[in-house]
Amino acid sequence: MICFQCYLSSGRFISHLMRNALVLILLIGLLACNRQVQNWQVQTDKQKQYLFSLVNQQVLLKNIKPAIITENNKIIPDSSWHVKNSQEGLIYVKPGQWEINIAFEEIVINQNTWLKLSSCLKNLSDSSVAIDYFTPLETEQINSSIPYDKFLKESYITWKYSGMIDDSINTESYSFAGFTNSEGTSAFVLGFTKLDDAVYKIKVGKGFDDIKHLSAQCDREGVLLKSGETLNISDLILGSSSSLNDLMDQYGNKVAETMNARSGEVQTGWCTWYYYYDDFTVKDVYINIQSIKNSFLVNYLNVVQVDEGWYFNEKDTKDVRGDYVENIRFPDGMKSFTDSVKLKGDLPGVWIAPFLALTKSNLYNQYPEIMLKKYDSGVSTSLDLSNPLARDHVYNTIKRLVNEYGFEYLKLDFLNAALTKGKFFDHSKTSVQNYVEVMQNVRKIAGDRYILACGAPLPPSIGIVDGMRIGFDVSTSWSAPAKDTIENPVGVHGLKPAANQTLWRLWMHNHFWSNDPDCILVRDYNSMQQGEKQKSIDGDGLTYEEARMWMELIWLSGNNAFIGENIPELLEKSPNRFELLKYSFPLNQQKCSWIDWYVNSEVVLLKSWEEKKMLGIFNLGETPATVSLPANKLDLTTWEFRERISGNVIKGNGEKINFPTVPPHGGRVWILK
Repeated sequence: MICFQCYLSSGRFISHLMRNALVLILLIGLLACNRQVQNWQVQTDKQKQYLFSLVNQQVLLKNIKPAIITENNKIIPDSSWHVKNSQEGLIYVKPGQWEINIAFEEIVINQNTWLKLSSCLKNLSDSSVAIDYFTPLETEQINSSIPYDKFLKESYITWKYSGMIDDSINTESYSFAGFTNSEGTSAFVLGFTKLDDAVYKIKVGKGFDDIKHLSAQCDREGVLLKSGETLNISDLILGSSSSLNDLMDQYGNKVAETMNARSGEVQTGWCTWYYYYDDFTVKDVYINIQSIKNSFLVNYLNVVQVDEGWYFNEKDTKDVRGDYVENIRFPDGMKSFTDSVKLKGDLPGVWIAPFLALTKSNLYNQYPEIMLKKYDSGVSTSLDLSNPLARDHVYNTIKRLVNEYGFEYLKLDFLNAALTKGKFFDHSKTSVQNYVEVMQNVRKIAGDRYILACGAPLPPSIGIVDGMRIGFDVSTSWSAPAKDTIENPVGVHGLKPAANQTLWRLWMHNHFWSNDPDCILVRDYNSMQQGEKQKSIDGDGLTYEEARMWMELIWLSGNNAFIGENIPELLEKSPNRFELLKYSFPLNQQKCSWIDWYVNSEVVLLKSWEEKKMLGIFNLGETPATVSLPANKLDLTTWEFRERISGNVIKGNGEKINFPTVPPHGGRVWILK
């Protein structure tokens, strides 16, 4: 408990008072001479007209300027540039070299007013210029009436850390960045909205108790901007509110609308990978299908997906990845298999990594011309998607899977290979543009069949895929440490990293696609197929609390739910763990979102607050967690909650809801009576 009188006399109080006074003074000064924008004010610096500031009732972005980076040379407007006001915004001109247009417009999303910045860059010179980055907004400082001490960081691909950061560090976030305070009463989000032509990111430099630097960038990968050409990039939107959860919902709505997101239906099923890995036979698959048909799961699972290994010869390993043709693993052929699955009432699914060809594959050795050339020498294991021949190979593979083999569900893995750096056959487009063009044609070939992206660049996949793996691989261990603990602080393989991504990417679900958190695992032992190397990562099986937490999280979030167990063996060896699966289905179909209470980034609170009112507490930490939640976060004055599995009841009234302690690695769902 903090003594209020001590707080008043502390340096912390003085610091906060001075900060708020500074913001108030700046607000008054800007409001006195603002441009006509209803809730946001845009003010140019009278002395340095190439600088401008943005402000609303809650946040101030001070001393903003655009920037261009070309051939590692950073170009920033200064007094040698001509700056003039237009009806829409500002025009920066460097005679004979550059013109930058920045237009400002207020837009309303879910009844909240955001500021939209539309920007473009024109080459006024007589020659083409290679553009590395175009930055429409670079600010020296952000001030807010309530200091932000939490930063929501987003990575670009499936297997990179996303989450809430506490530390004051220099970092970057892709597509958007979110800021809030621990108590969840003040928040600010800025993000790009059309993400299908380049990599967009927000670079953040933090100091003590404030944000010192913010830069919103478009990565053009050195693509040439020809003389007289204009580069239009994605709009950038800025919004503030008391709730980070509400802002991310609004941002998600805008991006989904801009990119025509698909409303992918939630899928449930069974997958070979996390028990058998790449060592399975068609007999193994049929045995599990039969066990599912003989259990309660028959009412809930609708996909049977074979993962890596289906195309192996007897002694093959993943080094043949790239040769996706039927083989002796399915002696009657893939069409016979998919027909059989369909007859049983399920959708047959298949795994491939369409943009990779490893060193022992026929593709890698017989068609080196379609592989991406390395900068130094040789070829990489990634296909060069700027090469029409590589694209044709991908399209022919997809046609074979859907038209010849009869698959209705496609899991496309390692799609980040499309962004590998190297010497492109055609460098007139960014790697993101090449990825999008190829994936759009894959979608045309697949038709309405379900496409799950995995190991993928998330932003440019919006509008193309139905589902997205949004986290790291699960395993029968809590976590395997990452080599880079700064980039991946929660590890890279196990329930903790998978749960972390499921929690902090929850807002994407039903905005962009159906989230796929990876498979449900509950067993307390390893499988024979895991192998010694895999066992060193996977440990000796999950504790009951870990298995329960993962099951509860997938159930409450309503994400895709695939089981990665040997069903008949689980029934025999660990029937109590099989019982946990009964709490996994049917999935919660109500909207699930964060509770704006971020005092501990490893203890995340979710709510599903519609006809049935539910709250989830998920403790990813190593110590027991006791949550005392302000009752106004749920608009409650009195309450009676029942715990979903145990049936335990808590009752109370007042200003705080005190929930029972949640053990380390544990999760609980409470239902309001």
